[in-house]
Amino acid sequence: YVRSAANGIVEVTRPAPQVIGPGTIEVALDLQPQLEILQELPDTYLGMIGGLEHAASALQATLHYSVKSQASTIPTGILVMDLDRGGGRIPGDDAASGIEDALTRVGYNILAIPSNDSIIGIDDADLITVIRNNYSPKIKRIIIGQARISSFEKSGDSYLVKVSGSAKVADLPTGTILYSASDIKWSRASGADSAISAAFKGLGETIGKEIA
Repeated sequence: YVRSAANGIVEVTRPAPQVIGPGTIEVALDLQPQLEILQELPDTYLGMIGGLEHAASALQATLHYSVKSQASTIPTGILVMDLDRGGGRIPGDDAASGIEDALTRVGYNILAIPSNDSIIGIDDADLITVIRNNYSPKIKRIIIGQARISSFEKSGDSYLVKVSGSAKVADLPTGTILYSASDIKWSRASGADSAISAAFKGLGETIGKEIA
């Protein structure tokens, strides 16, 4: 509850938003303390008091607002590798492609960085340093991660694939991790390669939407 100033104006400062997207603020007039005083009046005034209560309860409004992230304006690179169950790299970077698709749809400025075998097993800090040395100042943020096949089986005339993965968003100049996301995705297709590709790309799109 907030009280108006002497001039009748109510001012409210909302805390910094924690999530992006649409939101609402419900505003209503609270006259309960004044109405309680009126209850002491004779019964002949009950009708008028009831009318005032009804009028007060009708004085409310819903204010709509939207929080937009500035992250989409920051040049961002993506380096997310697809791995098989043994940890070997699968060419194609479909998970990275899925993340890129999800982010470009909402206006992100994306640079896809192709993966290679030399970065398998490098820890996050060293990988960020490598990317900084090669791509700064072209990009200011980097999305790094891995996606791996965790289940693969032939079921009748189709192939069923499960992949899991995670990605981290880092500030490239400082190496600070700003956000992380992880998920799993299943895919079924008549061909093994199609099922694997769809699973990785679907996983990337899900993670990309969460990052966005």
